[in-house]
Amino acid sequence: MASIRQALQPISLLAIILLLWLAKPVLVPILMALLLTQLLIPVTNQLERTLPVALADLISLGLVVAVFGCLVMLVTNQLGALSDSLPEIQHRLSNLLSDLTAHVSTYLRINSKNKIVMFNKMFESSLTAGGGVAVTAFAFTLSTIAQIVLTLVLAFLMLFYRRHFQRQLLRLGTNEDWSTFVTVVQRTADLGQRYIAGLVLVIALVGGLDSLGFLLVDAPFPILFGVCGAVAVLIPYVGIFLIAPFCMLLTFANSGANSTVLLVAVVFAVVHFLEGNVISPNIIGRKVNLNPLATIIAVLIGGELWGPVGMLLFIPLAGIMQMTCELTPGLEPFAHALGTVTPADRSPRRGFWHRLKVPRHAR
Repeated sequence: MASIRQALQPISLLAIILLLWLAKPVLVPILMALLLTQLLIPVTNQLERTLPVALADLISLGLVVAVFGCLVMLVTNQLGALSDSLPEIQHRLSNLLSDLTAHVSTYLRINSKNKIVMFNKMFESSLTAGGGVAVTAFAFTLSTIAQIVLTLVLAFLMLFYRRHFQRQLLRLGTNEDWSTFVTVVQRTADLGQRYIAGLVLVIALVGGLDSLGFLLVDAPFPILFGVCGAVAVLIPYVGIFLIAPFCMLLTFANSGANSTVLLVAVVFAVVHFLEGNVISPNIIGRKVNLNPLATIIAVLIGGELWGPVGMLLFIPLAGIMQMTCELTPGLEPFAHALGTVTPADRSPRRGFWHRLKVPRHAR
């Protein structure tokens, strides 16, 4: 029986991955609504002391929509300024690309005729690919609006019926067979709520500090760059290395000043150093921090299964899974494997393989 159970474990894992991929249209809005609900429960509890439950739930969701709407307006204004500067940006990027291609062609010994033919093909292919941009953007906008509306409706219903589900969960906990499961769910929900609230607070602080820093150094699009820096928090250790070069290139293309580009890099470095070493450890706590390997794997799996939304969702989900393993008897090693590495884990130990009783030929 043990051998059969071990043989079925990889099949079960593949079945779960296939289910996640097939159930994306259903799971994505549910999980987004669940995370939003966990974030709004403290606010809703305060409002429900003086207001009817349904009204308190609507007001808490309205606050989220208002904050998100203000952020979208600010970013839209920045994008409008970016579109006004596009001719100048395109001109500078074209000059930069010409200089780079000249150096590359000299290094690779590509003659001018071949270079012209190669770039004409690239230009023609870009025109062909750009034909359906408007249709794709329109379809994406409609899909995004539908996802947002569905998420808000689900979040309202989850908030409205949360006490009903809590009572049923407590009733289930009276059964001895389910008592451990119910305890783990309750403790995970409590820790998950604090984790999500802390993560949102960290994102807001980093976005605000980034925007303030870019305003002080006179960066061209401070709010837009600040939002990009806040999004980078959702992909720890990796996101900043993707966002910062893009913002630096856009700064150079807009202003042409190397000093401003350097100051943008300094702001990113200082703010995100503080985020990783001061802000996140004190707000979220080190216990639920994922190590870089687990974070990158979660991003890759989420992006492959659910696209860009999965890259964002799988980070908090992996953190909640790490907390669940921490609270479940027998699964603590998985929690420690996903969590941050301690100095004791990095230090060499004499007789390690001997204590594990691993055969010498297998080491």
